[in-house]
Amino acid sequence: MIEKINLSEKHLVLARQVFAKIEDQLKERFVISIGGESGCGKSTLSLALQTILSQQHFQVNILHMDDYFHLPPKETHQKRLDDISVVGLREVNLPLLQEHINLYKSGANSFLKPLIHFKENTTGKETLHFNQNSILVVEGTYTTQLKNIDCKIFMTRDFRDTYAARMARGRDQGTDFVESVLAIEHALIAPHVDYANIIINKDYNLTD
Repeated sequence: MIEKINLSEKHLVLARQVFAKIEDQLKERFVISIGGESGCGKSTLSLALQTILSQQHFQVNILHMDDYFHLPPKETHQKRLDDISVVGLREVNLPLLQEHINLYKSGANSFLKPLIHFKENTTGKETLHFNQNSILVVEGTYTTQLKNIDCKIFMTRDFRDTYAARMARGRDQGTDFVESVLAIEHALIAPHVDYANIIINKDYNLTD
């Protein structure tokens, strides 16, 4: 479950720019992915896009990759402490996330998905419902490499650029170990920019 995010005009401006890029492509069951490193603004952009697209009378649902981790946050962190080599795609149930995207694209009216409660360190479930005039936004670290996506967005801010944002979010601790984890993720994620249809730089501008 994503924490409460306060959208600023800067975020809404960026979402409007993205909408202008994809407006002519929008169709039934359109899927947008937003990938990038921890703290780069993926969740914020997904909520800003939801706001702008809702104003255009689309129903918008968001899938957060963080809900698809195999373990709750504290257990994930402990497993990394025990063996840092586990950091990466194996920590996430990407096959289930892909299955849910495929269900949506095939016309499913609803599906049951995992829901992680970060403060309680528990995993529950929730049901998402869709109509034909809907758009699905899938955001998370590794989402750019998922299939059946109509528009892939990649945010290029890296773990050094996002330090302040991560500390403000309160879910990460500024330790050498956490920075080592983020450095590993950086090596995995950085090449994903090559899969993107839209690239957003660290200044929150679309690149040509």
